[in-house]
Amino acid sequence: MGSKELKTRDQIDDKYKWNIEAMISDETTIEKDLDELKNQASDHREDFCLCPYAAG
Repeated sequence: MGSKELKTRDQIDDKYKWNIEAMISDETTIEKDLDELKNQASDHREDFCLCPYAAG
């Protein structure tokens, strides 16, 4: 494999992979966090977007 070719996940040693299960205990955590991010993004949309459709 050339030095500029990307490896696929199965070609990468496990010690270099993130353990997603250790970081996220269950999917309800993800949903809760995504909902919170959506609320925060909505709250700040008008502060950072100069687009005419940004309001509401």
